[in-house]
Amino acid sequence: MMDTERILGYLLLSLGLGIIFYSIFSALPVFSGTKDPPQIFKLEKSAKNISIGGVEIPGLEVVPVDYLNISGNIGAFIIFLWFLVAAGGRIAQIGVSMLNVRKT
Repeated sequence: MMDTERILGYLLLSLGLGIIFYSIFSALPVFSGTKDPPQIFKLEKSAKNISIGGVEIPGLEVVPVDYLNISGNIGAFIIFLWFLVAAGGRIAQIGVSMLNVRKT
């Protein structure tokens, strides 16, 4: 019984650390600029004209759409990686607690 708990503890510890390292190494190319983040947001520039006092102004961009796409996709990617690291840390913590269990 004790050997099974130790094996499962080491397995959970390895799985948790694997998830953490996978998320770190998948983030490095995105933040170094060699790879694009997953494309979740894809906003397009509005073709609507704005009418102010009878004067037509072509589609005005307060914040460029490309900036919104890039920052939204990177933000969503960061949240997803944070979730993976937190889940991997919790799995590793369960594995460590199983290794520290001693019967008296």
